[in-house]
Amino acid sequence: MFKKYFLHIYLSGLVFSLNAQIDPGEAEALFKKGNYLGAINEYKKLLKVERDDAEYNYKLALCYLKTNCDRTQAVLPLERALKQKKYPSDAPYYLALAYTYNYEFDKSLEILNEYRKKCSGKELQRVDKLTENCNTAKQMMLTPINVKFENLGSGINSEFPDYYPFTTANETTIYFTSRRKDGKSKVLEYDGYYASEIYTTSFDGEKFSPAKNMTNFNSTFDDQVVGLSADGENVFVFTTAGTAKYGELVKYSKKQGTFKKETFIQQVNQEKSVETSGYMSPDGDIIFFASNRSGGYGGFDIWMIRKLPNGLWGLPFNAGPEINTPADEDFPTLSVDGTKLYFSSNGHPGMGGYDLFESEWNYEAGTFSTPKNMGYPLNTPYDELTISFSEDGKHAYLSAWKKEGLGDLDIYRVTFEEIEFIQTLYIITIPSGIETDPYIKHAVITVNNEKGETVGIYRANQNNGRYIMILGPGKYTMEVEAEGYKPHSEKIKVNEFTHRIGKIEKVVYLEK
Repeated sequence: MFKKYFLHIYLSGLVFSLNAQIDPGEAEALFKKGNYLGAINEYKKLLKVERDDAEYNYKLALCYLKTNCDRTQAVLPLERALKQKKYPSDAPYYLALAYTYNYEFDKSLEILNEYRKKCSGKELQRVDKLTENCNTAKQMMLTPINVKFENLGSGINSEFPDYYPFTTANETTIYFTSRRKDGKSKVLEYDGYYASEIYTTSFDGEKFSPAKNMTNFNSTFDDQVVGLSADGENVFVFTTAGTAKYGELVKYSKKQGTFKKETFIQQVNQEKSVETSGYMSPDGDIIFFASNRSGGYGGFDIWMIRKLPNGLWGLPFNAGPEINTPADEDFPTLSVDGTKLYFSSNGHPGMGGYDLFESEWNYEAGTFSTPKNMGYPLNTPYDELTISFSEDGKHAYLSAWKKEGLGDLDIYRVTFEEIEFIQTLYIITIPSGIETDPYIKHAVITVNNEKGETVGIYRANQNNGRYIMILGPGKYTMEVEAEGYKPHSEKIKVNEFTHRIGKIEKVVYLEK
């Protein structure tokens, strides 16, 4: 009896001690400021003492749902909150949302169907939208698109958010935004992250260079790359460094090899609205941008502005109801040939959050086709906000949270497997040393890939003595055999940019 009593006194004292060290107000203050990362740690501390507290579990779950992390971690605290006698009235909605991040759409729909009976007004609209997302996601997952994701690695990505990647058409330069620790600002902002800054990396067809801070683009405030022209000569930046209340859209243009900040088009930035992203058409005559200005269809819309024959810019006009919805559309870009508009939206049918869409654009008529969702797994229940394509249409860049990532959002290179690589043309000649018959024409060239598999056997054109090979990116072994000569073997490396050289003429010398 004494031991039990002593244990009870000990545990009570421990709980009292823990309560004395943990201030619930700290968690609430961080939550209200939007510092969800910090609030997660505080709510976890509180839950060690009061594991079943409905409010603490609910707030912890909301923190997970509002950060770029494994949002499925919101499921357990929400399930725990809903087991209590009293819990926040919209907790069922958030549990349904949390299930979507684990692709448990049927569970989500089951909760939504029951919760709908208690809803009305805007809450009912929110339930209907999540229901639509669940049904859309289930359909999209039946016909996934064939894509491969490549994390750009620790030389580019960090434990902090790395996002908004934009590539030049030739894919040699990529700009992106990061909120990592090594920027100009060393002080954490209200949300627990460092100020956003712009970085760049270069790609040679095989590897990416380490990320480099674009110091001439960055201030001690928030700076984000939000658009890039196909030639890389114009970079659109959203910055809070100016006098605009909510930040403004600016453009840097390359002059004699150096980027200079330009006074942006007066008609684009407005005092009472926010312009979040921009993109210039390949001919330089149209700028697409996103804005929440009045006169749209609701939320943020895609807008356009055309250059007039006199060289001045006209008035902005809305891209129209095919593109814009009562919700939000953002980050417009065009395909390199200018025939497709890519953008993000949380209004068109998608898997949840923002999805990526494409629409055919008729430049002459100024019309857009009904937007098409770009498919799963490119789109997920998380937010997919930007996509930037290379000129071959086979590769694109986006940011995403994935379990195998380095932390928070990472930059990924996406390969669309159904689009063929641009092949590289090799023209091989084998000199004979005989003036009257200068080339060896009876040789056989065998090309094997890294796995030792034969990808081609080539013989000469008997008229000109040329051996023609067409190879895709990869590492190969070329073996040349000809009667009367010693076998010859050498390595050939073809990267994704080799085709830009044009035809590659190669001379192989054989020994007798």
